[in-house]
Amino acid sequence: MIGIITKIDSEKADPVFSRKVLKAAGISAIFEISAYSGIGLEALKTWLEN
Repeated sequence: MIGIITKIDSEKADPVFSRKVLKAAGISAIFEISAYSGIGLEALKTWLEN
């Protein structure tokens, strides 16, 4: 299972909190993504291809 944190470039984003929640749920593969700017998409794509 993977965790994907979206809208990381939003002013209301709190990726640190989101990461903590996902880790507490046992998720080890966590990606921070911005569909707007493209941040993190390449890392997610690479992980999915492997």
